[in-house]
Amino acid sequence: MATSLEKSHSKYSNFKLTLLCILGIIFVNLLWIGLILIGLEGYFNFGLILSVSSFLVSLFIGLLLIKFKR
Repeated sequence: MATSLEKSHSKYSNFKLTLLCILGIIFVNLLWIGLILIGLEGYFNFGLILSVSSFLVSLFIGLLLIKFKR
């Protein structure tokens, strides 16, 4: 029988937390790339779509991180 500490630090729990953090890093970086592309002349529409979608996904991942229980 696993204790609560062993359950909270299980491989599955660590995998979920690691995956959320990696996805958060990727989408925050995509948000910055989209903001940079907005300033470039030929990439305004693509930058806007990338920025908005990355912001929404980053917000969702942030909410998942807040709700994450070990």
